[in-house]
Parts: sequence; structure tokens; C-alpha cells
Amino acid sequence: METSSRLLCAAGLACAAFLLPVLPVAAGELRLSVVADRPVPISASAYAWADAIEAASGGRLTVAVTPNAGLAGGDQLQEMQAMREGKIDLLVGSTINIQADVASTGVFSLPFLIHDDKGFDAVLASPVRDALDQDLLDAGGMVLAWGAHGFRALSNDEHTIDGPEDLVGLKIRVVGVPIAVDTFTALGAMPVKMQFADLRQALQDHTVDGQENPVSLFVAAKMWEVGQDHLTLLNYMSDAAVYMVRRELWDSWSPE
Repeated sequence: METSSRLLCAAGLACAAFLLPVLPVAAGELRLSVVADRPVPISASAYAWADAIEAASGGRLTVAVTPNAGLAGGDQLQEMQAMREGKIDLLVGSTINIQADVASTGVFSLPFLIHDDKGFDAVLASPVRDALDQDLLDAGGMVLAWGAHGFRALSNDEHTIDGPEDLVGLKIRVVGVPIAVDTFTALGAMPVKMQFADLRQALQDHTVDGQENPVSLFVAAKMWEVGQDHLTLLNYMSDAAVYMVRRELWDSWSPE
């Protein structure tokens, strides 16, 4: 996965070779928000990025990581707004959530458009990436790098999904963006908008029959323990991870 050379640590690889010299910046604590928590890879990368920043600044900067979109009141769709309001300094975000604020990032969520990692990499190697960087900058976030959060799979506690007819009548948790709701409605399911933090309990209580998320989240949350016995690699959407610094904070720093 291609990443920007400005990133201190991408995708959880906090390697000493990537650490910069001690930076002449003011001391202080930075607030980093990430949508989920470890061991989800996107979350692990947030903690690794925090460690790299502290090491690169010689401890002059510390980073407090808040998982589960806690700095946005637990609402994963509000992280960009919270960053503009100064509540978030660093954001490791998922484009399926960010598109609620910056519509162009929804390109990764167009159903069945991007089929595999090669296609995903091609998007990030194209002028599309530059346009997305600018849109996010206009929305208050300086992009340092992009990564992969994974293709979104489907699980349920009822039966194997071999075709759209198998989805009819199933209550499927989706993230609260229109394209996810519209997609599962078109496939015959009953989509239920829900925050990720509430998902495990909802599956346990059978409030919903299933859910869609990258496989890494399925594994990290051990969803088979709450009856999700049927996993379908639907891969109907890709999900990008984006690493940003609040624009006002970035602009306050010297080039060094």
C-alpha cells in the first residue's frame, strides 16, 4: 500500500527507520481519535502513530489516543466536525464514516466498483487521491497518508448467503450513511443504522440478525461468540483509512 513520505508511521508499522529527528515544536499533548479499538488494525496503527510521534519529538509531544470515536461523543460520523471544532488534533478515520461530512470520500463506498487490492491501490495512485486530499484539507484535515481498512464482508446468524434472495427480511446493521442503507434495501434486507460501539450487544440481543464490516473487525470483536456463524466475503465496498492532522494545528507548526 502506497503511503506518503510525510507519515511518521502508517498501518501500524512503527519502525525506527521512519522516525524523524527531534522536532522543534512546542510541547503539549495531542488528542488522537480513531473509530474502533485494538486489535483492529486501523486502531493499532493509531497507537503506533502516537508512539512514533512521541519518539520523533523526543517526548516534547505526547499523544492521547481515544478509541471508539470517543472525542466525537461516540458518533463515528461526527469526527470531522469534532476536528474542526478543535476537539480532535489527529484523526485516523474510515472513509465510510468521513463521507457523511466529505462526500467525495464516498468513492470507496460505491457498491462493487473496486474489486480487489490492485483496484484500491490504483485509485490512490491516481489524481483522485489529490482531489480527495484537497477536499479533506478544505474540510479541516491535513492528510498525511492513506491506508486500507479492508473490504466489507457480511455476517449473520441465520443462514448462508448465496444470493440476494437469502438477504430478504434479514435485519442487517449498517453504518449510518445513505449508500449503505440503499444498497442493502436494494438487496432485499432490512438495514438498521447503528454505531459500531453498540453492535456486539445488538447481535447478542438479536436486535439485528447480522452486520457488515471489514473482516478484521469481525475477528477483533469475535462476532462468532454472539451467533454470527455465517460469514460471506461480499466485498461490496472498499474502506480506506486516512491519517490527518487538524489543519489549524498543522498550519501553526514550522516546516521543520
